[in-house]
Amino acid sequence: MSAPGTPRVTAGAVPRTPPVVPSAPTPVEARSAVLAGALDRLGRRAQTVENFWATTGHRSPIVEPDPGDATRRIVTFLWRDADADHVYIGINKVTHGLDQGAMTRVPGTDIWYRTVALDARWRGSYGLVPLDDATWRALLEEGTRPALRRLRARYRPDPRNPLTESAHTGETLSVARLDRAPEQPWIRTSHNGDAPAPTTPEPVEGPGARTLWVVPPADYGLPHHPQAPVLLVLDGAVWLRRRHVTDTVAAQAAAGLIRPPVIVYVDNGEPERRMAELSVDSGTAAELAGRIVPWVRDRHAVSADPADVVVVGQSLGGLTALKTAFDHPEVVGAAIAQSSSLWQENMLERARAAQPGRPRLWIEVGLAESILLDDHRRLHRELRDRGAAEVVGYTEFVGGHDSACWRGGIGDGLLALLGGR
Repeated sequence: MSAPGTPRVTAGAVPRTPPVVPSAPTPVEARSAVLAGALDRLGRRAQTVENFWATTGHRSPIVEPDPGDATRRIVTFLWRDADADHVYIGINKVTHGLDQGAMTRVPGTDIWYRTVALDARWRGSYGLVPLDDATWRALLEEGTRPALRRLRARYRPDPRNPLTESAHTGETLSVARLDRAPEQPWIRTSHNGDAPAPTTPEPVEGPGARTLWVVPPADYGLPHHPQAPVLLVLDGAVWLRRRHVTDTVAAQAAAGLIRPPVIVYVDNGEPERRMAELSVDSGTAAELAGRIVPWVRDRHAVSADPADVVVVGQSLGGLTALKTAFDHPEVVGAAIAQSSSLWQENMLERARAAQPGRPRLWIEVGLAESILLDDHRRLHRELRDRGAAEVVGYTEFVGGHDSACWRGGIGDGLLALLGGR
């Protein structure tokens, strides 16, 4: 199996780091009427802290209409900690620095809060970190990017919020969903009661000692058709742990909405190795098309049609998914590319060289992803205006660089690319 720290990159390739956001947007400040009323009662001692926590504060975040804008909601996040000197809340692509994520302590209590105004279609993950004063001052001196990196490693989920998601590195984050955010039915309903829960597969050694996990349709309770599609999932260890892809595929296939694919989870390792493996300069796209797909076909009865081979990836994985589909459409004929790292390579030249209708692409990006949004729009225009490839779906969702959003988009992409054929 692949050894950690053994990147497969072309000679001379140097993994690049993301650019710094030149001017991160400031969260829209807001005032919670619900919280203000509760705080007034707390101040007059007509309502105790325990009563507040059992009633108004029983669920976090508190969501209220914005009286000045029907498209927004006033969102208040809560935390309770008597020992902390500071509490930081990291909200994906909403708080970008220590000042923006600093929570306020209610005077005379152990309750902390942070209120912002958000689009009613927003969904996002967040984590909280209680800190002592010395650590807070050290973070202020350290600089924004390293400070936020340290804070992310210490995120805790919100105990008043049952909705969660796992971070790429395994930590549990909380998820907030506002009332107009798109549904994610395949995440919530899992198997619709029509198929057993998929078992977790054992890792296998693929070509070039690459670690793979293979889930054929039989593993999620459905017959394996000899013309089964192939679904290649980058960052395979992460998505296997989350289970969203296997659960979504099982539910959609059991409902007769897609043809049951053979799912191949592709390991890309920990952050440093992943950065090299999924860089646009790496050889991973060639490996997927030239070695992994033939390996799957040698071992499983699957379709020979390139249109039935779909690669799915996010961020650097999204970039690699696009590169694979553009460079090897004769093998990998479709891609689900979410929040692709187009700061490395905008893909416009590849788009101009693509054949009409080939490959078929499902592309998504978050409206809060300021580094990525303009490049995604340019790529979409290029593909649309030239008739190159086939953009089956292009979506700008209200959210950030966030698996809480991507997990639902994968299901949408699968319905578009593997349904109705």
